[in-house]
Amino acid sequence: MKTKITIHDVPEVVGYIQKAMADKISALAELDSLIGDGDMGVTISLVFRACVRYTKSVDMDISFAQLFNDLSEVIGENAPSTFGTFIATMCKSIADHCGDMQKIDAVSYGKMLNWAAEGVMQRGGAKLGDKTLLDALIPAGEAAATAAGVNGDSLAETARIAGEQAAVGAENTVNLKATIGRAGYMGERTVGSKDPGAEAIAQILTIFSSYVNM
Repeated sequence: MKTKITIHDVPEVVGYIQKAMADKISALAELDSLIGDGDMGVTISLVFRACVRYTKSVDMDISFAQLFNDLSEVIGENAPSTFGTFIATMCKSIADHCGDMQKIDAVSYGKMLNWAAEGVMQRGGAKLGDKTLLDALIPAGEAAATAAGVNGDSLAETARIAGEQAAVGAENTVNLKATIGRAGYMGERTVGSKDPGAEAIAQILTIFSSYVNM
């Protein structure tokens, strides 16, 4: 069980998530085909492949701000889809806010999730309830901030709670109507299907929770 993530842990974290997400790609692609263009699986694969290449090739004696700034550029170049762009945006928003952060602990993890959500909202104009990835990310960030900042929970517990709330948020999108982006054109036809972006975020945060709870 980990109490913090240092910059030197990042290659292992990214590799762990990539390996676990490989088993989710087909299901995410199928989900995306219902209300999107079906490229979610490919995008996820490209995102983590690029991140793994980057973390293996760079000297990890860098700051978290530099790391997330670089990841934003790497993802933007290698996964230029809508979802890839939003993942890159999350990384850039974290880079812009994290300052001289030396480690990812429970408190900083909650802050990072909220910074990521703020970046996506500013970039795409969506909000909670619009049936997007924010329906998983916002509840996760709020839950993590409460767990760490108010209750004083550990990183492991904070990550577990964030993952659980992201999964609940993703599940709740089944009953929502998409109002923005490509899915927004389908309107009422999106009701009854889970948002693939929200599900992807929930899967990633759940896998991260598994990592820090090992």
